[in-house]
Amino acid sequence: MLKYVPFMPLLMFALIPAGIAWFLAQAAKAVQGKSFLSRKGMPSGHVAFVVALALSLLRTEAFSSTVALALGLAFIVAYDASARHKPVEIIGGAVLGCAIALLL
Repeated sequence: MLKYVPFMPLLMFALIPAGIAWFLAQAAKAVQGKSFLSRKGMPSGHVAFVVALALSLLRTEAFSSTVALALGLAFIVAYDASARHKPVEIIGGAVLGCAIALLL
């Protein structure tokens, strides 16, 4: 049986919107005729995931070291994604991630 971990509900509230953002980004690529697991295309699934994760943590925990770490990770992933994506694809992923995090 799992023991209660204090940050587990917080993590779930952040991972669920992040997973949904990634899924919707990949589904949008499939609608465009690309593979569902494609790493290229509009919007960036990587950026959608980390932006939704960081914003969900920010909404539930205000500003803390966990949020700072998530924001730092989001910037690193967005910078790394610039090697595979056009700027509009990165911005599209960020907008999708923000929208999902704010709606859930």
